[in-house]
Amino acid sequence: MKTKTKLQVFTLGLAIMLSLLTLCAFGVNQVAAEELAESEIETVSAYQEMPLGIYTSLSLNINGDGQQVWATVKNDVSIFISTVKVYVYLYSSPIYQESYRDMTMESSNYIADLDMGKTLTTYAPINGVKRYWQARIYYKVDSNDWKEKVTSVVLVDVDGTGTIV
Repeated sequence: MKTKTKLQVFTLGLAIMLSLLTLCAFGVNQVAAEELAESEIETVSAYQEMPLGIYTSLSLNINGDGQQVWATVKNDVSIFISTVKVYVYLYSSPIYQESYRDMTMESSNYIADLDMGKTLTTYAPINGVKRYWQARIYYKVDSNDWKEKVTSVVLVDVDGTGTIV
């Protein structure tokens, strides 16, 4: 009878240990699954905040003819996919100013994503008046900070001939 009791105690102990082991394993798997889910969420959030493009180069030009002046920005190069938000502005003044901040904005244009090789242009009429002109872009690539580029000041005479000042 002692062996039967020992066998029952051993079986009962084994059953309890297996039950505890199962409960512990389930609990560990549950915690691991929750940690993995949180880790995936953090990874997705970090991915969404990271800039996608490695390098983007924009060029800005100011041109004119006898009728109008225009500013053109071109996305020359974008390495990897990126979103390039661009505002292009054209400013003028009857007297020389060193900065567009002291000039009058004549025209502007915007695009939410300037793809590689594409351009964005804004136009303003000359109206037969000699004026100083300057072009500016304000742009943002992916989640990076906003940046600015400006051209030199250009003197456009009544016939549309431009001279860099």
